[in-house]
Amino acid sequence: MRKGGILSGLFILISIVIFIGCDKTEGLTVYTANPVPPAGGINLFKTNDVSLKIGQIAYFEHHFSGSVGVLQDFVISNTNVFALKNDFRQLPESGLVGGSFHGVFVFEAKQPGTTLFYIFENFRGVITYQHTNMITVVEK
Repeated sequence: MRKGGILSGLFILISIVIFIGCDKTEGLTVYTANPVPPAGGINLFKTNDVSLKIGQIAYFEHHFSGSVGVLQDFVISNTNVFALKNDFRQLPESGLVGGSFHGVFVFEAKQPGTTLFYIFENFRGVITYQHTNMITVVEK
């Protein structure tokens, strides 16, 4: 085997070992061992209409099950006012296809205004649960 091949193989092996030991981030999604709601955040499942100050955090816990066909997601009518900050997800178990995970969507109030925030659960293509919040963002 050539020296370059050995070094590149060693580099890949070391990268994999480091990667496995750390939380993984992809865009706004952060894979972690135990996703927890942010301290002081407002739970959007437990509110209907809410007023937030710029920079204030809100969240909802979600779950996904590929084998059962359950997905929880959201729609924001105006992402200039209120937007997704992070999607913390449980690290997937290796070897599982269509597995499930628990997660926490974390949102931030961006600028003054009003927006509709819609949470839904999709079970095999049918909306089986929905919750709507009117979110008003005000100056600090």
